[in-house]
Amino acid sequence: MESHPKLGEIVHIHVNGLRLRNPQLPGGYSSEIGHLPYSAAALRESVVKLDTVGVELPEFEEGYQQWKSAFDEGRAGVWSVPVSDAVAGMEAAINR
Repeated sequence: MESHPKLGEIVHIHVNGLRLRNPQLPGGYSSEIGHLPYSAAALRESVVKLDTVGVELPEFEEGYQQWKSAFDEGRAGVWSVPVSDAVAGMEAAINR
């Protein structure tokens, strides 16, 4: 988690267990989104329950660094909609 003067707390999440259409991959589907920067307040509103704690994190540094560079240049933001909407938005973007 990190803090931003205007956006407040930003949480970086990994989402797995998905089945996203992705024509760029063999088999045509993705099972995860490696990095989603999220408004902490929006994430709290979206989460129903905590499933697991103390899980080893998957590799996220590359996705985070790409986001951070774009964010610092004013070309990226954070998600503030329910996680299901963010996942649907990512799937739509992949399939344009």
